[in-house]
Amino acid sequence: MAKLLPLLLALLLSFVADLFVAPLVTAMRVPLDQIDSKGNFTMAELIRRAARRSYNRVAALESKLAYTTTSFNGYTPVKYGSYEYLMELSIGTPPVPLSSMMDTGSVQITIFPKSSNLIWTQCKPCVRCFKQPTPIYDRTESSTFSQLGCTTPQCNDLSKYTPTNCTQSTCQYSYRYADGSYTNGVLATETFTFGSINAPPISVPSVAFGCSDDSVVDFQGISGIVGLAKGELSLVAFLNAPRFAYCLTTYFDASGSSTLLLGSSVELKESGKAQTTPLLSNPYRSDFYYYYIRLKGISIGETLLRIPPSTFEITHDGSGGLIIDSGTSVTHLVERAYSTVRQAVIDLVTLPRVNGTFDALDLCFVLPSSRQLPDMPDMTLHFDGADMRLQKENYMIVVPESGLICLAMIASLTLSILGNYQQQNMQILYDLESSTLSFEPAQCDVL
Repeated sequence: MAKLLPLLLALLLSFVADLFVAPLVTAMRVPLDQIDSKGNFTMAELIRRAARRSYNRVAALESKLAYTTTSFNGYTPVKYGSYEYLMELSIGTPPVPLSSMMDTGSVQITIFPKSSNLIWTQCKPCVRCFKQPTPIYDRTESSTFSQLGCTTPQCNDLSKYTPTNCTQSTCQYSYRYADGSYTNGVLATETFTFGSINAPPISVPSVAFGCSDDSVVDFQGISGIVGLAKGELSLVAFLNAPRFAYCLTTYFDASGSSTLLLGSSVELKESGKAQTTPLLSNPYRSDFYYYYIRLKGISIGETLLRIPPSTFEITHDGSGGLIIDSGTSVTHLVERAYSTVRQAVIDLVTLPRVNGTFDALDLCFVLPSSRQLPDMPDMTLHFDGADMRLQKENYMIVVPESGLICLAMIASLTLSILGNYQQQNMQILYDLESSTLSFEPAQCDVL
């Protein structure tokens, strides 16, 4: 895999539908690597890092929910980066390889708080660029780089979300964070190339992106995001790929590669176990492009937990609800639901409970001498028209170095999120034409 080029690509590949229409992508298969898979971490370190990323990401999401259109003043209250899976792509002509983060909810990881549809990257020549271990993309060496003018639809769209100005007929932006860091640059277009398994790469010309030559900001080496959030100008829409699916291997399988599939012909394996639930939108937050699904209840074994269905409803202020997110490590449930699930697990597990927490995970037990999970029933998430059955390995985590087993869930304040730990070894299909989510168990390392 190419080294991470520390760019920031808050990517939904947009502002470009009016410039280019890609050929219909029937099937593109892209390998994914979990972000820590090459780090030689212990299981305890993997779990701790994942839990921290998950906690930080959800805190940022909830901050965004509290950050309304009426409060926009050219600043965003937080910066955050918390991503899980890497895919390869290239920028420019000749192409410069980089690795980028796959994220079904990349809307919130953008320099511009409401404009997730923009790629942002450092560009040479720099006035001021932050340090990175690999060369910064050089626009002067690409034959397909082109600056966008002030009267273009892309510049007009960008101006709704962040300050823009025009000098020498170029669309310039300036963005500042509340902590004093900032990025300045010009809006431009460039060719992006996506790799594929057993097929030629697919190049997409004239993709609008932010080319920043003056930045003082620390994003901790994040290379970028391949946004798969919904919308007419998203990556999947731009590629004429109304369906995409992924199958995520476990965190602890260093040899297995997860898979992303894009295209109109993407289907789940015909196992007869697939279930389907509607994909929803947040009716009160048009800027929140996440994939919502209706969670109606939770069972452990045959026992339906006493959680009122209203617990997971979207409220009139835009908070609440449940989203499915590949970029959040473990599932987060609002406190009312989490405390009920937590107590049910306490009642179920007879092992000694550990005082304190294992990082962000606050329910842990002493690992038995067998070093294995005890017998535990499945947990079932009851969605609208579909039940997602989680085996014990998908809702409990073994931390052998610490001698613990922990509940792989965390409490949240206002938003529930189905994280990728609960999605492991499950094929997930997003059908944007029918607005449905389908899923079925799968052995993801052999797909």
